[in-house]
Amino acid sequence: MKDELTTDSSGPHFSVERIFTKSSLFESAVLAMDLLHTTTSPLIEIQVQANDATPRDHAIFEAVLVLQVTAKLDGHLLWRAEIQQAGLYKLLGFTEEGTKKLLHGYCMDQLYPYAASSVSMMAMQGSFPGVYLSPMNFEARYLAQKNSEATANEEKTVAIH
Repeated sequence: MKDELTTDSSGPHFSVERIFTKSSLFESAVLAMDLLHTTTSPLIEIQVQANDATPRDHAIFEAVLVLQVTAKLDGHLLWRAEIQQAGLYKLLGFTEEGTKKLLHGYCMDQLYPYAASSVSMMAMQGSFPGVYLSPMNFEARYLAQKNSEATANEEKTVAIH
């Protein structure tokens, strides 16, 4: 049985060409001293976006993960960080769906720890405690999104008939 990811009989080829920080931003709010010396843990808000991969050259794709993290205490902004963690990947011999699955799943799973570590380091360099951001499973997120889209398309088809 042939793997769903491949179309080439010689087999697929996948390689990581480069992982890099595309951009980063850290903003520290001006705070009252009592907020800095509290033992209360801040509320950490996380937004994650896996951007569509951009073809760069023959079989080279740039995948970009955008991670935005905000720390608030009693409704006051402590700090905000945003990072665009990117990777260049070479993919040969994969179907279109296989390519999307790799770029939105495996590649994002690979980029996330770099981004999470960078955010923690930025917080510490801003004189705040580092933050631990729980791991995420981007492949599962991608498959859930695909299933949700397929279900929505089936419902539209049924409603049309």
